[in-house]
Amino acid sequence: FPIFKKFCKRRPPIDGRKGKLNLKLQKQHNCIPDEHYVQTLLAMMGLEDQVERRTLTYTLWNESASKMEGKGWHPVTFSYSTASPQRIKEIKDINHVYYETEYRT
Repeated sequence: FPIFKKFCKRRPPIDGRKGKLNLKLQKQHNCIPDEHYVQTLLAMMGLEDQVERRTLTYTLWNESASKMEGKGWHPVTFSYSTASPQRIKEIKDINHVYYETEYRT
């Protein structure tokens, strides 16, 4: 897995002492190994067309609406209080989700 180790690197954390250098560091690609490893391995084995390029579970990515900007770019986590029967029904009733990448080749 040397190629994966070479190219899949975590971006360094923000360091308040580095000032404007943080902006440059944060522009680096951030590869999260647990989110990319399996897909990358399949692609390296010539099975890229077997990879589904989207999530297979419901996710809500509107962080600005949930005031979670400080937690990084991840989907909203539902808690006991936000996973009501009505909310679960709304999610189950979704019959199509548009993905930006669904028409890419």
